[in-house]
Amino acid sequence: MLSNDAYGGSETKSGNPVAYFETVPAKPFLTSTVTFDASFSRTGRGQSRGLQYFWDFGDGTTMATTSPTVTHEFSSDPRWYDVKLAVKSGRDWDFYRQALAVRFVPAHFPDPALANEPPAPATDPCGTLTAAEQASLTQQAQALMDRLTGSTTSVVVRKQ
Repeated sequence: MLSNDAYGGSETKSGNPVAYFETVPAKPFLTSTVTFDASFSRTGRGQSRGLQYFWDFGDGTTMATTSPTVTHEFSSDPRWYDVKLAVKSGRDWDFYRQALAVRFVPAHFPDPALANEPPAPATDPCGTLTAAEQASLTQQAQALMDRLTGSTTSVVVRKQ
Protein backbone atom coordinates (compact mmCIF):
# COMPACT_ATOMS: atom_id res chain seq x y z
CA MET A 1 0.00 0.00 0.00
CA LEU A 2 1.26 3.44 -0.88
CA SER A 3 1.27 6.02 1.83
CA ASN A 4 1.63 9.74 1.32
CA ASP A 5 -0.50 12.89 1.38
CA ALA A 6 -2.08 12.08 -2.01
CA TYR A 7 -3.74 8.92 -0.73
CA GLY A 8 -6.43 8.27 1.87
CA GLY A 9 -6.17 4.53 2.50
CA SER A 10 -6.51 2.74 -0.82
CA GLU A 11 -8.40 5.60 -2.52
CA THR A 12 -6.80 8.63 -4.08
CA LYS A 13 -7.75 11.71 -2.05
CA SER A 14 -10.46 13.66 -3.81
CA GLY A 15 -11.73 16.08 -1.20
CA ASN A 16 -14.94 14.01 -1.06
CA PRO A 17 -15.99 12.01 1.98
CA VAL A 18 -15.09 8.33 2.29
CA ALA A 19 -17.84 5.85 3.27
CA TYR A 20 -17.05 2.56 4.96
CA PHE A 21 -18.57 0.32 7.61
CA GLU A 22 -17.99 -2.86 9.54
CA THR A 23 -20.48 -5.12 11.30
CA VAL A 24 -20.72 -6.63 14.77
CA PRO A 25 -20.80 -9.53 14.69
CA ALA A 26 -18.67 -9.72 11.55
CA LYS A 27 -20.50 -12.90 10.51
CA PRO A 28 -24.00 -12.88 12.01
CA PHE A 29 -24.82 -16.55 11.52
CA LEU A 30 -26.34 -17.05 14.99
CA THR A 31 -28.28 -13.79 15.27
CA SER A 32 -30.52 -11.45 13.30
CA THR A 33 -29.36 -8.38 15.23
CA VAL A 34 -26.43 -6.58 13.61
CA THR A 35 -24.65 -3.40 14.64
CA PHE A 36 -23.23 -1.34 11.78
CA ASP A 37 -20.24 0.89 12.53
CA ALA A 38 -19.48 3.62 9.99
CA SER A 39 -17.17 5.54 12.33
CA PHE A 40 -14.37 4.74 9.88
CA SER A 41 -16.03 7.11 7.37
CA ARG A 42 -14.40 10.51 6.96
CA THR A 43 -14.96 13.93 5.41
CA GLY A 44 -12.68 15.06 2.60
CA ARG A 45 -10.51 16.64 5.29
CA GLY A 46 -10.17 13.39 7.23
CA GLN A 47 -12.60 14.26 10.01
CA SER A 48 -15.59 12.28 11.25
CA ARG A 49 -17.61 15.23 12.64
CA GLY A 50 -20.42 16.68 10.58
CA LEU A 51 -21.19 13.57 8.53
CA GLN A 52 -24.71 12.34 7.83
CA TYR A 53 -25.35 8.65 7.17
CA PHE A 54 -27.98 6.92 5.08
CA TRP A 55 -28.45 3.17 5.42
CA ASP A 56 -30.31 0.84 3.08
CA PHE A 57 -30.35 -2.49 4.89
CA GLY A 58 -31.49 -4.46 1.84
CA ASP A 59 -34.72 -5.62 3.50
CA GLY A 60 -36.92 -2.62 2.75
CA THR A 61 -35.73 -0.59 5.75
CA THR A 62 -33.82 2.65 5.28
CA MET A 63 -32.46 5.08 7.85
CA ALA A 64 -30.92 8.55 7.88
CA THR A 65 -28.94 9.45 10.97
CA THR A 66 -26.23 11.66 12.39
CA SER A 67 -24.79 8.72 14.34
CA PRO A 68 -22.16 6.50 12.70
CA THR A 69 -23.29 3.45 14.69
CA VAL A 70 -26.73 1.86 14.28
CA THR A 71 -28.30 -1.50 15.11
CA HIS A 72 -30.74 -3.30 12.85
CA GLU A 73 -32.88 -6.40 13.33
CA PHE A 74 -33.14 -8.61 10.23
CA SER A 75 -35.64 -11.40 9.59
CA SER A 76 -34.91 -14.73 11.26
CA ASP A 77 -34.89 -16.40 7.82
CA PRO A 78 -31.40 -17.24 6.50
CA ARG A 79 -30.69 -14.76 3.73
CA TRP A 80 -28.16 -12.49 2.04
CA TYR A 81 -28.71 -8.73 2.33
CA ASP A 82 -27.21 -6.05 0.08
CA VAL A 83 -26.47 -3.36 2.68
CA LYS A 84 -25.62 0.09 1.34
CA LEU A 85 -24.25 3.18 3.06
CA ALA A 86 -24.30 6.73 1.69
CA VAL A 87 -22.25 9.32 3.60
CA LYS A 88 -22.83 13.03 3.09
CA SER A 89 -20.46 15.86 4.01
CA GLY A 90 -21.78 19.27 2.98
CA ARG A 91 -22.89 18.67 -0.62
CA ASP A 92 -20.48 15.79 -1.26
CA TRP A 93 -21.31 12.08 -1.11
CA ASP A 94 -19.57 8.71 -1.00
CA PHE A 95 -21.03 5.20 -1.07
CA TYR A 96 -20.17 1.73 0.14
CA ARG A 97 -21.90 -1.67 0.17
CA GLN A 98 -21.48 -5.12 1.66
CA ALA A 99 -23.27 -8.37 0.92
CA LEU A 100 -24.15 -9.65 4.38
CA ALA A 101 -25.08 -13.27 5.12
CA VAL A 102 -27.50 -13.38 8.07
CA ARG A 103 -28.50 -16.55 9.97
CA PHE A 104 -26.31 -18.94 7.91
CA VAL A 105 -22.67 -19.63 7.08
CA PRO A 106 -22.02 -19.26 3.34
CA ALA A 107 -19.64 -21.52 1.43
CA HIS A 108 -16.16 -20.04 1.11
CA PHE A 109 -15.25 -18.70 -2.31
CA PRO A 110 -14.33 -20.30 -4.72
CA ASP A 111 -16.28 -23.32 -3.44
CA PRO A 112 -19.76 -23.62 -4.93
CA ALA A 113 -22.71 -22.63 -2.77
CA LEU A 114 -24.35 -25.40 -0.79
CA ALA A 115 -27.69 -26.72 -2.08
CA ASN A 116 -29.66 -25.09 0.76
CA GLU A 117 -27.72 -21.81 0.71
CA PRO A 118 -29.69 -18.66 -0.22
CA PRO A 119 -28.50 -17.06 -3.46
CA ALA A 120 -25.97 -14.27 -3.00
CA PRO A 121 -26.84 -10.80 -4.33
CA ALA A 122 -25.34 -9.88 -7.68
CA THR A 123 -23.29 -6.93 -6.41
CA ASP A 124 -19.84 -5.57 -7.07
CA PRO A 125 -17.46 -7.41 -4.70
CA CYS A 126 -15.40 -4.26 -4.12
CA GLY A 127 -18.14 -2.37 -2.30
CA THR A 128 -18.94 0.03 -5.13
CA LEU A 129 -22.27 1.16 -6.55
CA THR A 130 -23.04 1.98 -10.17
CA ALA A 131 -23.74 5.60 -11.11
CA ALA A 132 -27.47 4.78 -11.38
CA GLU A 133 -27.44 3.16 -7.91
CA GLN A 134 -25.62 6.19 -6.49
CA ALA A 135 -28.19 8.57 -8.01
CA SER A 136 -31.10 6.54 -6.65
CA LEU A 137 -29.55 6.23 -3.20
CA THR A 138 -28.73 9.95 -3.10
CA GLN A 139 -32.34 10.82 -3.89
CA GLN A 140 -33.69 8.49 -1.18
CA ALA A 141 -31.08 9.68 1.30
CA GLN A 142 -31.68 13.37 0.75
CA ALA A 143 -35.43 12.96 1.29
CA LEU A 144 -34.78 11.46 4.75
CA MET A 145 -31.78 13.66 5.62
CA ASP A 146 -33.92 16.76 5.07
CA ARG A 147 -35.90 15.57 8.12
CA LEU A 148 -32.78 15.53 10.36
CA THR A 149 -33.24 18.87 12.11
CA GLY A 150 -32.98 20.10 15.68
CA SER A 151 -33.26 17.19 18.10
CA THR A 152 -34.20 14.69 15.36
CA THR A 153 -31.07 12.55 14.92
CA SER A 154 -32.57 9.49 13.14
CA VAL A 155 -35.37 8.88 10.66
CA VAL A 156 -36.36 5.28 9.81
CA VAL A 157 -38.61 4.09 6.97
CA ARG A 158 -39.83 0.49 6.74
CA LYS A 159 -41.54 -0.66 3.56
CA GLN A 160 -44.55 -2.85 4.19
